[in-house]
Amino acid sequence: MKIPYIQFKNHPILGNLKIDFRKNIDENLNIIDQNNIYNNIIFVSENGAGKSMLLNEIDNYQNSKYIIEKFNKMLPNPQIGINNIGSFGKFDSRLLNSDIKYKEILKEFDSGFMDGRNTVSGYMQSNFKINKLKSIDIQNIFNNNRLSIFFDESMEYALPDTFRKNKREDYMQNHKAKNIIDYSSKLSSGEQEILMRLLYLRFKYPISRNTDFILIDEPEIGLHPKWQLKILNYYKFLFKSIDKSSNQIIQLFIASHSENVLKAAMDDGDWLIIRLFQDKKGKRKTERIDDSDRCLTYNSFAEIRFLVFDIVTNDYHNELYEELQSKLRLYRVKELDDWIIGQELYESSKHKKITNHGKTEYSSIISFVRNGIHHPEQKKKKFSEEQLRMSINLLRKLFKDLK
Repeated sequence: MKIPYIQFKNHPILGNLKIDFRKNIDENLNIIDQNNIYNNIIFVSENGAGKSMLLNEIDNYQNSKYIIEKFNKMLPNPQIGINNIGSFGKFDSRLLNSDIKYKEILKEFDSGFMDGRNTVSGYMQSNFKINKLKSIDIQNIFNNNRLSIFFDESMEYALPDTFRKNKREDYMQNHKAKNIIDYSSKLSSGEQEILMRLLYLRFKYPISRNTDFILIDEPEIGLHPKWQLKILNYYKFLFKSIDKSSNQIIQLFIASHSENVLKAAMDDGDWLIIRLFQDKKGKRKTERIDDSDRCLTYNSFAEIRFLVFDIVTNDYHNELYEELQSKLRLYRVKELDDWIIGQELYESSKHKKITNHGKTEYSSIISFVRNGIHHPEQKKKKFSEEQLRMSINLLRKLFKDLK
């Protein structure tokens, strides 16, 4: 079961923070309508804002003394609404911390499996039954022939549907020459790292229909940027394989500050992205980052840096400026400058910055910053970070006004 929101009270760091995971936040709707709750949530922030702490509190949802208005996992009557957790069953979660040594732990499980100990089979029989996966389906997700072929074979080898204790001896005899670590030696280091993480979830934290949350802290650690862009899809794929309908039945929470992971989430479009930050008084707050916050028609690392981490860059200014030129079809700097100063959002007292290039005079701070970026050798056109931020904010407002 997915939870629609969490409400803290008197938390020493998070205070009375409330975070809503619903698509349509309308109090007239059934609060626990599962179709109105996001499957995939990603928390983003700078280091020290409390992402990891937030994951730990959700993992401890059942027993946290700071989370109030807890939901029953199974409600006999949806009209009951919010209650204290009673005798309806406990939420089941899996938390993967950022410091997990995947390879070391999998060696232990691999060894236990191969020497006849009941480690893996015990987990498998009591927790879940994995569906057989066709190679072509896996390739569509992984988009990597070597990894998809290995994943298909290794998952069937490690966790076959037919595996039971009474067939263990025959099965071990047929596969005695294989083990997971050796089998993966033909893969690159990046492919091996991805594989270790996916198999780790199956072995260490088996997922069943009773699992409610999966929480993963900084999945990007130790991964090449190429794999950071793909790891979210891999996790989603893994959880969908539990249910024959291919529906995701688990609520996935991720904490990250990787631009690559965030770009992947934005490209996917199936993620609720929540920014956790401190205001000027040190109070923790959250805000959603969605399509309405974006100005560009494509996902840009520079725009992600601005929206998530409040970082202004020359690249983002260039992208906004060029997109505005294209949208208005005003490709000369002077033409766009004249258009800018004619807009209601342009405040002469704040946004006026007279500069000259030859006989041409420009009036807006946007043109001043643009020319400073394109002509860094001219000291008179050097701008400050404050001026860069002001110009970017004005560009963004002009974009919003056009929509």
